Amino acid sequence: MEAEPRTYRYNVKRRARRRITYRILGIVMALLCLSPFVPFFMGYGKGHIVGLICCGIFALYGIYLFVYSFSNGMYDISFVFNEDDFIVKNRKGEQTHFYSEISKLDHIVPDNENVYSIIHMVLNGESIIIPFTLKKTTCDILYSFLMEKVTIEDMSSTGDTDDR
Repeated sequence: MEAEPRTYRYNVKRRARRRITYRILGIVMALLCLSPFVPFFMGYGKGHIVGLICCGIFALYGIYLFVYSFSNGMYDISFVFNEDDFIVKNRKGEQTHFYSEISKLDHIVPDNENVYSIIHMVLNGESIIIPFTLKKTTCDILYSFLMEKVTIEDMSSTGDTDDR
């Protein structure tokens, strides 16, 4: 009798309030920090170059916050771990990866391990972080499954060498 294939599903929920907050904060910060440039370009306030440089840096940070609010990390992400591969579903679509593509796998557990745990993996140079808030047992089960799959792939990819 053959064992039934294991499949694990995990969803990382992101709140829309977080995206909206980043967008509003970014726009307000950029507008407030760019406002001192108007009198400068009109010919007033020539002696405030250091203040304008600081305002410019903060305005760029506000623009960065606004742009970051549209990134994949701010939206829901679903993971489906199958026996042979795993699927990452986000707002840009669905991507299928193989366990052999994982170059680094870490299990991060803080001092108070019951609050949260993190699985960190590096996949083709891209860092993927899977947070588990108040779900330590789920994190442990998924990490042991991933370690089993990654070591199996590593052992099978080395191949057998003939000793002649």
